[in-house]
Amino acid sequence: SYSFTAVNKRAAGLGSRYYIRMGAARKVSDKPKVIDYHDYRLFLKDWFSFLEHNVHGFSLRQLAREAKVGVSFLSMMLSGRRGLSETMFHKISPHLRLSEKDLELLGLLRALEEAESAQARLHVFSQIQKRPEYRERYHKEFEVFTYLTSWY
Repeated sequence: SYSFTAVNKRAAGLGSRYYIRMGAARKVSDKPKVIDYHDYRLFLKDWFSFLEHNVHGFSLRQLAREAKVGVSFLSMMLSGRRGLSETMFHKISPHLRLSEKDLELLGLLRALEEAESAQARLHVFSQIQKRPEYRERYHKEFEVFTYLTSWY
């Protein structure tokens, strides 16, 4: 499991706040891209952090209020203690401030993670693989997927 560690760069003589994930630093002002993630929770954590630091008044409480969901649900979903059902995803998605294209990919990542059977996961993964930007970025995964789904 990945985790954020907020670091004050001033202590390191660098100036502003950064997040460290698995040894790679990402400046809080850098806008996360859904295509860079395989896990919807990790994207949402980074996205919410980005919004909290760059959009005046954004908070999980505000998002929960707008989407009419509990703040505790959002917290548990981000920590992995609760899943994000399709119904709940549709409740929060209009308030995430993402493009339709990004919401579609995020929805597919959510469906992949929450799928209950291998067959369902395979179906969702094939939908993700059909996206040209995904194939371009992760062409090796596409080749492996193609090989493994037709080797027998």
